[in-house]
Amino acid sequence: MLRADFGNGPACPMVDKEVLIRKCQSVRELLSHIDQLGQVGLSTFKEDFGTQAIILFGLEKVAQDCIDLAAHVVSDQGWDMGERYRDLFAPLERHGVITRDLSEFMQRVAGFRNVLVHRYGVLSHEDAYSYYQQRGQLREFCTSVLRHFGLLE
Repeated sequence: MLRADFGNGPACPMVDKEVLIRKCQSVRELLSHIDQLGQVGLSTFKEDFGTQAIILFGLEKVAQDCIDLAAHVVSDQGWDMGERYRDLFAPLERHGVITRDLSEFMQRVAGFRNVLVHRYGVLSHEDAYSYYQQRGQLREFCTSVLRHFGLLE
């Protein structure tokens, strides 16, 4: 449950907690739309372009929201932002916001987002489908950030 009062969390006056809440709500809503498709098997994902498009578009938007969320936290805390989107997640790990496993996953998500948006490289159906199957980790990313900043009850 999100806390609207922003109180009683760790002292982090530079982070705009409304931005954190807004980005995480967007992630949850987008993933909820994907979840409404039910459990999609790999064969359906490969063969049904409409289902594939809904999932990939949703995951692209979720990935961008997670990147934006990470950039906001890293920038506002004055941590090193690195040079690429994937570099935003290591400082969150170093400062205890997310675990190492989650950091490594989110770094891969940033690369996945770049492939989707810019269409560089080849993305196999199997690789794309694996991100769909692991979408719970995207929820966990938001939960970890919100918890770190005292925004979950």
